[in-house]
Amino acid sequence: MSRVAGLYRRGNVWQYRVRVPMDIRLILNREFIRRSLKTADYGEALRRVRTVSYDIAMMFDDVRRNGDGV
Repeated sequence: MSRVAGLYRRGNVWQYRVRVPMDIRLILNREFIRRSLKTADYGEALRRVRTVSYDIAMMFDDVRRNGDGV
């Protein structure tokens, strides 16, 4: 299986971490966004990480468009 960037385990639960782009880092006042995938199963984590990464990417786009933190 190939590895997904940002996917890691914390205890038994899979997590996803992504770096906030430089152009919006000051607006969000964060360097990383972390989300729990709320599963211990790797296969389920792979399915959930796609949705979570999409949601985060859309949040970044919204911040760029509106210029406000979420």
